[in-house]
Amino acid sequence: MEAELLIIADNDLEYGLKKGYYPQMEEALNNDKLEILSINEFKRRQIITKTVPLFNGQDCYLRNPYTGCYISVDDNDLPNVFADSRTIAVKETLIRMGAKNISIYEETADKDTSQTTVNAEAGKGPIKGNVGVDYTNDISLNIKSKIEYHNPNNQPRKFKRVKDFVISHGLGSDNNILPWLERFREDGKLSGTESIEVSFLSEVQNALRITASIDYKLFNAGIEFGHKHSHIHSITKKLSVDFG
Repeated sequence: MEAELLIIADNDLEYGLKKGYYPQMEEALNNDKLEILSINEFKRRQIITKTVPLFNGQDCYLRNPYTGCYISVDDNDLPNVFADSRTIAVKETLIRMGAKNISIYEETADKDTSQTTVNAEAGKGPIKGNVGVDYTNDISLNIKSKIEYHNPNNQPRKFKRVKDFVISHGLGSDNNILPWLERFREDGKLSGTESIEVSFLSEVQNALRITASIDYKLFNAGIEFGHKHSHIHSITKKLSVDFG
């Protein structure tokens, strides 16, 4: 299983980890929620990230469960990337279940607030000063989108193929997909027309919770780097599907 949170360590952090200087990170490492890679190991494994790492010791990424790609925790587009990826995964699942027509509509207001605090030590010797800098970005978006699929000749795939797709694309515990998947397993196909409302982005907040246990000052000996990423949203997509 790939880790939910990925940190690319610079030489200082890598050295400290090998020497056991950061025991507070062991729990996350042991339960496979966190993976810490050296720069060389990251390059060797060719891990896919949405943005190119800076390799400055502050590269921290969340895994998008719907695509397997890693996205920076500081990426302003993080919530929308997760929502769009999940939408596509749901659509592709329904196609594999034999859906003939799919319509997904969205019209929503969305606000994201990201605050970064940097406290850098200045000066040498017994007397030191502190320079504090705060950065706050508020991004408001009005989102309108529509995804449609129409194929009257579409046929359902085998149940195992559908289940494998659901699990590999982060929908294995999705309360909207599971009832359809269970009916598909029992009947071998689905029929009729259904409309539901699907709420998005709660998974983003769940994913970000793991970052709360990671202290950013570990990434740079001279800087305390704190990050607070809150998302105030009401994103609901209306989904209509016709299985014929």
